[in-house]
Amino acid sequence: MAETQYQKITSRALRLVRAGGRPNDAWLTTLAEIYPPDNLRSQQKHSCPKWAFSILCHSGHIKGVTLGCCPESENKSSGRYALDALSHLLANPSLSTNKAELKRKVFGVKGQPGYRTPNGEVEVLLCLQSEIAA
Repeated sequence: MAETQYQKITSRALRLVRAGGRPNDAWLTTLAEIYPPDNLRSQQKHSCPKWAFSILCHSGHIKGVTLGCCPESENKSSGRYALDALSHLLANPSLSTNKAELKRKVFGVKGQPGYRTPNGEVEVLLCLQSEIAA
């Protein structure tokens, strides 16, 4: 099975973080390595996956990553959604094979009050699933 863009970005960024980089900087560095200059700016503007990655690293849930490594991720809504998704996944590991249901639990039902369009947060979490500290 081919590696997805999220898998490629997440695994490269995680290597940089484990080498001492800050999660948000590691994400941006990885984007610059993967995307050509004419696509880079739009990818950098798409910040929800970056903040999901950063809060998961910051909150001590990822093996080999220092707790508290990215405090600026604490106040980002995408970070809160990623932590909510993690909570659901830990409570019900079978959700890892039902991404649509995990997204429904986190973001609500499209067309219903309180719904928010998912923006890569769950994909980043699922890429990191094997790296989650017990």
